[in-house]
Amino acid sequence: MNLPSNIEPGESDAALAARIATLKDFHQYYRDCLSEPKHFPEIGSYPVELIQWVVNRCNTDTPQLVDLIGTLPPSGLSPEHELAMHVAMFTILQANLASDYNNTYPNYTLPPDVVVNIKRGLGRVLELYPTSDYIALCVQLLYRIKEIEEVLVLSESYPDIFANYPSLRAIVGFIRAMLGQHEQALSWLEPLAQDAQGRNLPLVGLSLMTSQYFTGQTPEWPLSFASLDSPLDALPRLLEQLPPIEMTAPLPATPRPVVFVACDDVYFMEHARHLAYSMHATNVGKLDLHLHLYSPSQQVLDELALLRQRLPGLSIGLSIERGIVPTSQLNTYYATARFVRAYQVMQHYRCELCMMDADALFNRTWDDFARDLPAAAELALVRTDASPFWERIVAGFAYFRPTPLAERFLAKVSLFILQNIAQDKLVWFADQVALSACNDHDLDGHAAVHYVDPPTVIDLQHTRYSLCWMVTTRKSGNPAYDKARERLALRYAA
Repeated sequence: MNLPSNIEPGESDAALAARIATLKDFHQYYRDCLSEPKHFPEIGSYPVELIQWVVNRCNTDTPQLVDLIGTLPPSGLSPEHELAMHVAMFTILQANLASDYNNTYPNYTLPPDVVVNIKRGLGRVLELYPTSDYIALCVQLLYRIKEIEEVLVLSESYPDIFANYPSLRAIVGFIRAMLGQHEQALSWLEPLAQDAQGRNLPLVGLSLMTSQYFTGQTPEWPLSFASLDSPLDALPRLLEQLPPIEMTAPLPATPRPVVFVACDDVYFMEHARHLAYSMHATNVGKLDLHLHLYSPSQQVLDELALLRQRLPGLSIGLSIERGIVPTSQLNTYYATARFVRAYQVMQHYRCELCMMDADALFNRTWDDFARDLPAAAELALVRTDASPFWERIVAGFAYFRPTPLAERFLAKVSLFILQNIAQDKLVWFADQVALSACNDHDLDGHAAVHYVDPPTVIDLQHTRYSLCWMVTTRKSGNPAYDKARERLALRYAA
């Protein structure tokens, strides 16, 4: 289901409910990052460390909380206030069960009886001690457990309270933006963006940028969208501001698709080698590999030479860049500039190009993917509807045929990235913003664009049938993925 850019006037309740259901499928991160309670009423003689321990989203230790409360001296609060604080602390620990730290399943939702208990606890807190701080805490916990509708009702019932808590404004602004209610979103977000503290809250800039874009504006913060309507004439000049790319050991002319991977020394040693092993195990003779390395050490170059010896039949090309990176955000530059380098490598080879994250493994043959690719498709992008606009097109996998349309799209993505690098405006999602914005602006609905479901090529659950297995921020502790890496290392690196 798509999450369209705008809700039309008079749209049915069913349509809005469908959008809210899609919003609930967003990654838990988008709830966790704004739902840690920051405000308690007076806590009396209770130590502040106790509150900090309780609100930590990793914490679900209710027996320990019982023991701690039993050892504390009298709080000095009224009986109603003290009981409200106890109920609030236990309810927070229950709500922490929903946090991303405590579950590893996509679209995870707490069991209904747990949700009911959390809501009962919040209701009891407000019965005992109905202060604005506790109303704010209730809103944050309701948001954490996906009670989106109740958050919106409360925002209309307590507008003054929401106005006084930046985190609540950010929550409602994000929700409205994701539902396509952009004018309402801007009314919540614009005051935050003008406040030094509010503009630094998670999601404020990205949500504001989204609503500005879909109301016909040209966002300039946190990223500039000015390049979307700009010609490509500036691209050569902007490329000169990056360290020069050196095609150190390019691939010979080949009829095979080329997998493009960019990484630094750490990712090469920890991930890219295993990706190469998996390519040899599943797709030798079907795919070539091109590595783009950021300032590689001699150790990495020596390891690459060994890799070529260990993987006969797998052609491995190499480009490198050295020099001063023109931004203070080094890791973000590595993640983002790879699309610029892919554009340059595609221009060099004029062949089919498949971009992938380094922390990935091939699980099946390329033929499985190619069979499902429509003959008219000139590029294949991974699209997920259960995500915000800024990561609607996922950066972990993209496929381009050597056509003017595909090359122009990659050039537009590069221009978007380069203009933001020139202004030192990189943020962590910059590559996916570039992909999503350029897709929406230039390609959405184009017959030559094929959209791939994420599990097909970016399988985070590591099933039998996907082309590629990948990981997110958790690079280990995934049993199937870890065992596959171990088997590959034993086969090729022993």
